[in-house]
Amino acid sequence: MRWFVAAACAVALVGCSRSSAPAEGPAARAPAPPPPTPEALKALFPAGAPTVPAPFGGVRPDMPRAEALARVPALARDTRLVDPAWPALWFAVDLDPIRDRVARLSVELPAGARATLAAAWGPAVAAQDPLGRLMDTWLAPEDGLRATLTAPFGSRRLLVLDRYAPATEQLARIKGRFGFERQLSLLGADSASIAAAFGDAWQPDAPGGPWLSLPPTEHAAAPLRVRPRLVDGRVAAFTLDLDYERRPVHREALRAALAMGRGAPTATGDLLVFPGARRVTVQDLPELHTLRVQVTASPSDVAAAPPRTTP
Repeated sequence: MRWFVAAACAVALVGCSRSSAPAEGPAARAPAPPPPTPEALKALFPAGAPTVPAPFGGVRPDMPRAEALARVPALARDTRLVDPAWPALWFAVDLDPIRDRVARLSVELPAGARATLAAAWGPAVAAQDPLGRLMDTWLAPEDGLRATLTAPFGSRRLLVLDRYAPATEQLARIKGRFGFERQLSLLGADSASIAAAFGDAWQPDAPGGPWLSLPPTEHAAAPLRVRPRLVDGRVAAFTLDLDYERRPVHREALRAALAMGRGAPTATGDLLVFPGARRVTVQDLPELHTLRVQVTASPSDVAAAPPRTTP
């Protein structure tokens, strides 16, 4: 009964105060600023390839956190930025706590933004996200920048900008290796050599074992992770899980990228085996919507490996 009396007193106090004090609550708040018109949005997204909008102050996906803070010190207090020129929009910076880098940038936009982006950047690649929601994607291969527009907020739109690398660049066979191995052949390499070649993309102490975190391909949202198997301190094999996110067209594009420079694979049971000195096999895991690629070393890989270094 005591709580009821207290509540009644509180209501009575509020009621008495209304005659002598201005009202509080949503009715007294300043009205929300109107969303920018499509014509105004053109200034935020100039014509050409996708670019990072100016309100991010030069911060880009995959930038080290320290550099991002140097460019925009306000990020130390809040990763959601406010630009007075765009009061109805918000600009957010998401950080990768493992690599201590900028993971992605995002902008909340009004419902009509899709037409503005299409006019500036050209036709989008339309698809669905893993939850079945419509999404549009624009790519800037020269800058390694991907822009994805979704509708998670009803009538509002969310534009996400992140780093990516084309599947053909990362997966094709170049000089006997994968494209991402331009700096170093993983097979036969030790942890110190991998760290020297790939920097903080190499995570030797990651939960579940070491991995190499590479930019996602255009066919997946998550980073491309390479999981090595070390024997006597050197990589004897590694595995890549290529997510095609429930889209058969993406699965076939990934298979085509793997075939570049390798030739047609041979079917062995549920595996596709590519010709070459290395054994490269591909297995479709439909329940995971993933192509699992496994690579094992050949004697020539181990012989060509750099001398083992001690940290």
